[in-house]
Amino acid sequence: MINHWHLHPMIVHFPIALFIGAMGLELFAVVLKKEKLHSAAWINFILAVLGSVIAVITGWFEAEHLHLVSHPVFNTHRLFGFLTVGLGVAALALLGPLKKRSNRWFRFLFLLILIWGVSLVSIGAYYGGRLVYEYGIGVEGD
Repeated sequence: MINHWHLHPMIVHFPIALFIGAMGLELFAVVLKKEKLHSAAWINFILAVLGSVIAVITGWFEAEHLHLVSHPVFNTHRLFGFLTVGLGVAALALLGPLKKRSNRWFRFLFLLILIWGVSLVSIGAYYGGRLVYEYGIGVEGD
């Protein structure tokens, strides 16, 4: 049986990869002028945002279980998780209606948001890695 306190490390890698994949696909779509690559980037982005919401929720429960609320590296990791989710949800709310009205503005804003999202998720992942590799959080018998 899976310990529900250890779902975060199993889930978190998916939104990271999906954000990076979405940006890569969108860059290829711009360079190669392929609409199907753009559609794939948009779907990856939606999945990345949904996955990041799940990753933040599971991380919150695990942090409570491990009593990490006052750990400075955890607080930075959590901040970037919240920023990633906030940006993602706000972007979906903004870009969804814009996608139907103005493809040019949508594509420009989408690429900017992807760059911002990949930056946020990468910084958050860096601090998550520090928690594991420097502090051993969640590694031994938790």
